[in-house]
Amino acid sequence: MSSGQRLRRITDSLVVRAPVNSFHGQSRSFERARLLIGCFYALLLVQSVMTFNQWQGWIATGDIDPLWPVRWLILLSAPGEGIRAILLFFLLTSLLAAIWPERRSARALAFLSVFLFDAMRNSFGKIGHSYHLVVLVALVLIFLPHIPRHRELPSRLTRHVYLTVFTGCQAIILLTYTMAGLTKILGGLAQMLAGQVHAFHPLALSSLIADRLIETNSTSLLGPLLIEHVLLAWPLYLGAIYLEVCSILILARPILHRFWAVCLIGLHLAIMLSMTITFERNILLLALFFLLSPFAPRHIRWRELLAALPGIHLLGRRGDHRGALEPGTAV
Repeated sequence: MSSGQRLRRITDSLVVRAPVNSFHGQSRSFERARLLIGCFYALLLVQSVMTFNQWQGWIATGDIDPLWPVRWLILLSAPGEGIRAILLFFLLTSLLAAIWPERRSARALAFLSVFLFDAMRNSFGKIGHSYHLVVLVALVLIFLPHIPRHRELPSRLTRHVYLTVFTGCQAIILLTYTMAGLTKILGGLAQMLAGQVHAFHPLALSSLIADRLIETNSTSLLGPLLIEHVLLAWPLYLGAIYLEVCSILILARPILHRFWAVCLIGLHLAIMLSMTITFERNILLLALFFLLSPFAPRHIRWRELLAALPGIHLLGRRGDHRGALEPGTAV
């Protein structure tokens, strides 16, 4: 096989083919996407309500080092009152967005409130990442087109723009996973050159779990099993890296949206059961934007699904992919 043919096979693995009718079923996809956006803001309201049991602790604390979005808190004589205002703002704006998700002003206020809330909750000496993806998705959703309630079905252009913004949310979600996977690879290469246990080493996951459980002085359901059985943990970690690195490619493969969501949710559950790190909000976003994806085909054959997996062409398997970009368009 010539070098040109090898290069062609590699690029083919990053390319998928378009369906016969790209706009077929646009109305159905639009209605489902619109429903899912409403669910997103309803869940944001639930998240704001679930913070109630922490309100008193945040308001009463005097040990705060505000991040830049809420730096103004130190200018107040009573920072607790500013924290109270942020919490009430988060509650009220998420309620408005849940009631009127089609209004851009409500979505913009909801983004601002969750942004300030996340900055506030991370201003006590520790940075948590559980709300970061929610903030990014709320930012992208501001750009949804306005849809008057009296119109039963907006124009085709409006529906197209709406679905494009929805795809932007999917892209930002998948991009975070790809960045996490690339970080593991780059960090693993640096550790490999330093002669340390790296991301591709058989002991990688077992060592990671052991360090986490020792650091937190805790135990987990699957942790001891994976620490003891290294040959079980090793392929799981390599599979996790594959899932994360290839995630951005799934954006142009609607046939894989649901399958990939199940795999990533399974990854989060495995981390929770082995290292006691929870990802409730990530799981909610994966369920909304991919498990219930408006672009996923109704009927999927396992052969087509397997043929659409990133990198499968490198093994010489070529498939007839459904739901993607035009031939020759790399993603």
